[in-house]
Amino acid sequence: YEKDKDEVIATFENILEDVHNIHRMEKPIEAVSLATNAYVGAVNTRTCVGVWNLESGKLMKTLVGGQHSAIVYHSAITANAQYVVSAESKNIIIFDVETERVVSTHLQPDVLQLLLNDDDTKCIALSKGQEGKGNIICRSIPSGDTVYQYEFMMMKPHKASVLTSDGLFLVVPGM
Repeated sequence: YEKDKDEVIATFENILEDVHNIHRMEKPIEAVSLATNAYVGAVNTRTCVGVWNLESGKLMKTLVGGQHSAIVYHSAITANAQYVVSAESKNIIIFDVETERVVSTHLQPDVLQLLLNDDDTKCIALSKGQEGKGNIICRSIPSGDTVYQYEFMMMKPHKASVLTSDGLFLVVPGM
């Protein structure tokens, strides 16, 4: 199989691999996000987000926020595969997967991480700020309305933040 343009699906019961070529993906895949309640995944390449069928390995949709020169840094798909949130160039973009349309776009440059929370009704975006600070903005899905935001002292290099198992706390490595 072709490295960077294939997805390998392994089962833990028998550790067998199933290789599916991602048709029409021209750039290497940089990240994968899976919808936990649907057989759908989102992959981001440098220029777009591909939504593909997990069972067949076929590309279903290609989502691009608008600019031809846009760079996709991160993406996450909701558990029901209804929405994809993407950090693209200097924006957070929320797509409706079925219609392939942008639902909302919000300026937030230098995004380092996207996390979905509260049964995928909120998206937390962590980004680099100025003078050693980081920014966290939580937005509702699909409207993109800001729920909360704050600044924090950031480590260099950035270390991934995590949500606690109950989803009530965000653990952000500080200094």
